[in-house]
Amino acid sequence: MSAVRVGFAVAAMCVVSACGGNAGEMDPGPAPRVGACVPMDESLTVGASMAGMQGRYRLTMVSSAGSETTDGMMLLEARSGELGRRGTTATPLGGTVDIDLASVGAQSVRSLDSTDQSAPGVLVLETEGGPGAGVLLRLGSEANRTDRQAFDGAFTVLEPRLIEGGGFFGDWRSGSGAERSSGYFCAWPDGA
Repeated sequence: MSAVRVGFAVAAMCVVSACGGNAGEMDPGPAPRVGACVPMDESLTVGASMAGMQGRYRLTMVSSAGSETTDGMMLLEARSGELGRRGTTATPLGGTVDIDLASVGAQSVRSLDSTDQSAPGVLVLETEGGPGAGVLLRLGSEANRTDRQAFDGAFTVLEPRLIEGGGFFGDWRSGSGAERSSGYFCAWPDGA
C-alpha cells in the first residue's frame, strides 16, 4: 500500500472513531496545552475560578523579551473556612512553588516554599465584579501574610488569561520600586 493510501486510511479511521460514540456522552473538554509555552490572546471569562484545581503543576515563566525562561513545580492545596477568604476576596488555594524567579528578572518576596497557612509561598486570590475582578496567584510568603495587608514593596503575580484542560496560562508581572519585569507563563498539570 502506498504512503498516500496509508495516510488516507489513518485519517479515515480517525474521523470514524471521532464521529462514533454515544450522543449522550459528555465532551471531556479540551486537552491541556502541553508543549511550548506561548503568550495567550484570550481574556479570562467572567466568573472564572481556580477553586477545585488543587494539585501539582509544571510552571514555565518566560520574560517579555522572550530570551529568559525558568521552569519549576507548583503545588496548590485547597483552603477552607477562614483561610478561604480575605474580606471580599476568595483565597481558594494556597501552596508552594520551586522556581528561579531571578532568572527571568522577577522579584522573590521571601519564601516560595512556605507551608505556613498564614503566609503561604503561593496564594490564589479571586475577586468578583467591578474593576480589578479576576484571578491572581501571588508568589512569596511575605506578600501573602494574613496578619497585614501588603500595599507597597516587591511583588510577583501570575494572572491567568485562560483556564483550560486542567491547566492555566497567562501573564506575569513583578516589581520593586522603579524596577519592573513581566512576561507570560504556562502551568500544566504534572503528568500531562
